[in-house]
Amino acid sequence: MSAPDGGTRHYAAGYEIIDDGHPRWWGQIGVSVGAGDLPGDDPQALLQHICGLAARRHDALPAQVRLLLLVRL
Repeated sequence: MSAPDGGTRHYAAGYEIIDDGHPRWWGQIGVSVGAGDLPGDDPQALLQHICGLAARRHDALPAQVRLLLLVRL
């Protein structure tokens, strides 16, 4: 799905970080992706990109991130 004007797409995501099987941290993150960027053109790459950003915020692994909500703005 591409942006109508071919420009930047913006997303907001809510997530939690799972540690020892339990949610330990919660947060929100905003992401902007330019048209033609890999994360924006491939849905799986976009999800991995967002999980990686969230994980870095909490010094966690991307596999520990559970996305609760993803909205394109």
